[in-house]
Amino acid sequence: MQRALSDEIEAIKKVGSPRYLVRNGNRLRSYMQFCIYEFEVDDVVTAPDDAPIVLQVGNKSVKGSIISSTSFSITLELEVNLGPSIPSALLITSPQYLLERLSESLGELYTGSK
Repeated sequence: MQRALSDEIEAIKKVGSPRYLVRNGNRLRSYMQFCIYEFEVDDVVTAPDDAPIVLQVGNKSVKGSIISSTSFSITLELEVNLGPSIPSALLITSPQYLLERLSESLGELYTGSK
């Protein structure tokens, strides 16, 4: 099972990460070093809540995660404050995220850790 998951993860990585244009981003709030932004989207983002993302704003890449998404909007937690608004950005998701989590959980079951 672990081997099959590893093979699938590698195959997904070779295909590349999905990219989505997001626009009209507004900072909803800041806490500690994190900021919450909400963006409009034209396409449904096919990544689960909590999935890690990279947001490219101009020549800057910022790490974060998905808080929630709907058909027309997505809320992100970013590690950097990019100001009160972001006109447009490129959202890059990690489609192998759930498989990696499953692989970690199975590994913990097999070794008896956690």
